[in-house]
Formats: sequence, structure tokens, C-alpha cells
Amino acid sequence: MTATERKRLTGLMAAAVVLLWAVWLPLAGSSNIRFDSDRMLYDPSTAMNQYRSEGRAGLVWLLQFMGLDTWHPLLSGILFMLFFTGAGLVLCYSLYKITEGKWKTGYVLFFLLYGTCPILAFHLYFTLQIAPVGLGMLLAAAAAAVDIRMMIRPPKAVLQIVWIPVSAALLVLITSVYQSLIVYYAAALMILLFCDSLTNHRRHSWPALFLLAGKILLALFLYWSRSGLEEQTGGYSYIRYQVLWAREPVTECLKNIGIEYGKMMVPIHSACMSVFPVAVCFLMIRMLRGKESGQVRWQGWMYAILLLLLPAGMSILEGNRTVPRTQFALPLIAAFLLVFCGLEILKKKKPLSVLMVFCCAAVLVQAGLTLRLGHTDNERYRRDLETGEKITADLAALDAEGKPIIFLGSLPFQEDSVLLEKRDVFGCSYFEWAYAPERPGSATYAAVRLLQAMNGKVYAISPGMIGYAEEASSGAPAYPEDGYMIETDPVIIIKLSE
Repeated sequence: MTATERKRLTGLMAAAVVLLWAVWLPLAGSSNIRFDSDRMLYDPSTAMNQYRSEGRAGLVWLLQFMGLDTWHPLLSGILFMLFFTGAGLVLCYSLYKITEGKWKTGYVLFFLLYGTCPILAFHLYFTLQIAPVGLGMLLAAAAAAVDIRMMIRPPKAVLQIVWIPVSAALLVLITSVYQSLIVYYAAALMILLFCDSLTNHRRHSWPALFLLAGKILLALFLYWSRSGLEEQTGGYSYIRYQVLWAREPVTECLKNIGIEYGKMMVPIHSACMSVFPVAVCFLMIRMLRGKESGQVRWQGWMYAILLLLLPAGMSILEGNRTVPRTQFALPLIAAFLLVFCGLEILKKKKPLSVLMVFCCAAVLVQAGLTLRLGHTDNERYRRDLETGEKITADLAALDAEGKPIIFLGSLPFQEDSVLLEKRDVFGCSYFEWAYAPERPGSATYAAVRLLQAMNGKVYAISPGMIGYAEEASSGAPAYPEDGYMIETDPVIIIKLSE
């Protein structure tokens, strides 16, 4: 690559960074009250203690280190953007070194496709966590880059001996911040291995590969062990609570993995929108056309299979529900496979021109969907705030300080515009969170949390009186009609719906 081409690439990368910040900062730095971040407004110590009890000491330590153990959404958002951008640039630079600059503007396309994927929006919903998660992504990308560098050009033995425990400690730290970051590290590692193997026809030694796999297993084991200790002291393990392979039937888990891949291959909403379907097609064509032989070819196929498996890694929640906010590997792998395999397949047909048109269109669609999710969250928060203010005023008028509250029914967020999308956390009102018709008072916990975050008051909850509340409110109108709030001697009943 000439000096002129490097300057052009630097300028394009700078423009891509500006675009990323324009798309994500309004969402990342938003002061909207969201689930989990609501605790920071009325009881920060409770939030910190919960994270400790979940075996996520790394998250608590980083929050305290960054000064984010109290409510600072804009600072958290800016730090996330710095770390997230840094992680993408580290990966781009590693790919640049491996391919010796042969991708030209393909590095920018990879950066944009990865960075604008709307799935990332679901990582940003829980405002309290995003800065440590961003740092975890940066550390994971850097660790993967150093691991590959040491494999390609082994340094002195003493440096390798020093790096191995440091790398393992980094993996334990990022796993204790958010368990799915281990999948992000594995995806970055596999991308760099795959790219190096097929670009430079390099055969990687099996002992080195086993060492990398061993570090990942060691990090998971150490995190799992610490989580077990937390459970013994009255806490519960975050990873054991969300990824229940050992407690759900294998057939059920496999069925849900199949459903997850179906959503990734046939995107039906922003939660699973990416270039993954096209990337998979390109990967199959590239591997079938490949002229590598011997161990390089077999290793290439092994890396390809792992790249296809990783997007679903740690995406099982309670054994029967998949959530996009655990898919840390999907945007990274989808962007890489599309650009890398596209350049290989279209090398005789002006690949950059063809890819650039497709990728630019994909980036525009992805960025538009991300902005749509941000608009949905703003509208959800506005409606929640209006409802919360009215209920708070009506409670104050009752002068029933300290009396328990029960919310019956729910207030669903209505998608009354094509600009709104109700998926998972975005578009889910506090007044319907965790609500189920068979449990009439199940929206109480979330609704009370919103009121406490809004006005700083602590409201008591009396879940044992649901039956009494149903009987006492029978025939009463529902919110927002007059009479939706019923004060009885033992409890205040707020009827949200029939």
C-alpha cells in the first residue's frame, strides 16, 4: 500500500469513526431511565451488591474505578464509545497487518458493518453496564491480537511465559464483567486465525491452538468456580442463571439454537438484522473454491465451522428464550466474513466496487434500524414518565405514605407507528415488564422501581395480597379512568388494565 493509499484509508477510517459516534452516542449517553439503571437513581449500593452476589466482581471494580457507581449516563456513554471504537480499530489494524494492506478500503467496510449492527443496541440498553462492557470488548480484541501476533512471530520465551498468565487474567476479568464477552474474544481470535491461515497459507501448530483453547476453558472454569462460591454465600451465579444447559432438556436447547439461527438467517426485525445470511453464503463459496491443501485446508474448515457456531454462543436464557443482547460475536463475524470472502470471490470483478455498493447500503439500513430503536426507547420512556407522574401525584393525594402497593394488569407499549419497534427490552414499558396474565400482579415490581427512580421514595410491595386486591378492585375502572386507584385498609391497589 502506497503512502497516498494509507492517507486515504486513514481519512476514510476517521469518517467512519465520526459516523459511528453519530449513530450510537445519543443512545449510549441517553439519560432515559431503563431497567437496572433505575437502581442508580434511588439505591446505587443495592445495584453494586447485586452484581457482587452474581459473581461479577470485575464489573463492580470497573464501575468504581471509572467513577460510574453513581448515575452518570453521558460519561458512561462517552467511555463506551471510546472503548468500542478502540476495539474496532484494534481489530482493523490486526487484519491490516495480517493481510499486508491488500484489502484497501475493505477495512473501512468491515469497521462500518460491524460497528453499525443494530444488535449492538441491545447491549446498550442497560446503561449502568455499558462502559465496563466496552472496556471488556477492547481488552478482548487486544488480547486476541497479541495472541495471534505471538503465534505468527513467536517472541522470546520469557515474554511468552509472562504473557500467558496476563492473558488468562484478562479473560477472567472480561468474563466477570459480562459472561458473553468470552464469546467476543473467541470470535476475534477465530477471525484473525482464519484470516491468517487463508491469506498467508500458514499452518498453525496444534499445541499453540490447544493452548488458546485451554485459556478460554480456564477463564470459564475460574469464573464458574467463583460463581459457585457466591451461591454458597447467598448470591446466585449470573452465568448459571442465564445459561441453563445443565438444567434444561438437551433437545429443548438444540431446538432453541435452531430457532436462533433461523432468525439470523431470515432477519425479521432489528434484533437479528445483520449481513450474516449473505456472509454465510460467501463463506461457503470461498471454502468450496479454495485451493489450499493439506493441514492449511483442514484448519481453514475448522475455523470456518467455529465462526458459524460462535454467533449463537451463550444466547440461551432460561433454556427456552433467546435474547439478542448476548450475541456479541454475530456482528463481528458477519462483517468479517462478508468482506473477507467477498474480496476473495470477486477478485476478478472489481470486488471493492461491488462490495462497496452492497456494504454502504447495508450500513445505511443497519444505522437506520439502530436510530429506530433509539426513537422507540425515547417514546417508551416519555410514555412511562407521563404515566409515572400521574400515578405519583394520585398517590400523594391519598396521603398513604408507607402503605403497600399492588399493580394489577399492565399497560403495554403500543406500536402505533412504523418508527417504533417493540422487541425484548426496547419498547417494553415498566408497567408491563415481566407481566403475565396468569399472574395479575406481576408488573408490580418493575412499576414500583420506576416510581422510586422518578421521585426517590421507597414504596412497599405486598405480593401476598394479590387475591385480596383482585376481589377488592372487582368492577373498578382501569387506568387512566377515575377510580383506577383504590385505597383499602391494608393495601393501595392500582388497576392498570382489566
